[in-house]
Amino acid sequence: MTGASEYAKKLIGCVFDPTGFKKPDGSLDKDALVDEIMQWAQIQFKKIDDAKKTEWSIKGIALGNQGKYDEAIEAFDKAIELDPKWAMPWRNKGNALRELGKPDEAIQALDKAIELNPEWATPWNDKGDALKALGKCDESVQAYNKAIEIYPKYASARSNKGEALRRQNDYAGAIQHFDKAIEINPQCVEAWFNKGLALKAQGNYDEVVQAYDEAIEINPRDASAWNSKGNALSSQG
Repeated sequence: MTGASEYAKKLIGCVFDPTGFKKPDGSLDKDALVDEIMQWAQIQFKKIDDAKKTEWSIKGIALGNQGKYDEAIEAFDKAIELDPKWAMPWRNKGNALRELGKPDEAIQALDKAIELNPEWATPWNDKGDALKALGKCDESVQAYNKAIEIYPKYASARSNKGEALRRQNDYAGAIQHFDKAIEINPQCVEAWFNKGLALKAQGNYDEVVQAYDEAIEINPRDASAWNSKGNALSSQG
């Protein structure tokens, strides 16, 4: 025990200057020193937990990028366990659940992310995607609206709202939002492609081909855009 006590004294001496914890009579104020040590220890443990939760979150993102969504969710759960009030892993867990075809569970996780950080636009957009997957286009539009309200230059949210409107046969409204997404980000390939679908529904085949040409220019390997362009050209006669 003597060796351990001496080590503790050396450790304390490295971190704290005991002369700063003297009583008026010159004796050591042990209570004040212990209180300071406890506060310091809490900060160090928090730093360790922060590093661990970040590591689990990054691991989850990497697994998700590999299509290993079940394993990704396990990693996000570890991050959540370390910090239940951190919105990021809740949002990422929601997206992984959606990719697994579990939109209802995805919405629960995304709602938690929104509860923790209601002014973060991304989980609102993701919730819109999950609602759209359930066929709840009206509700998805409301979620996209919230994302756009928070971040008006959110091109993906505007494009996604356009797609929800297209599925409701509001082609003019859809095209308006696709155009806004393209104005914000001319490289938004989804907006160009889905605009082509909306224009096709209106019978505007010349503009359809133009939209698909833009999508193909951005991503020449997009087989869907090439196929859709071919169909549009056939429809032109």
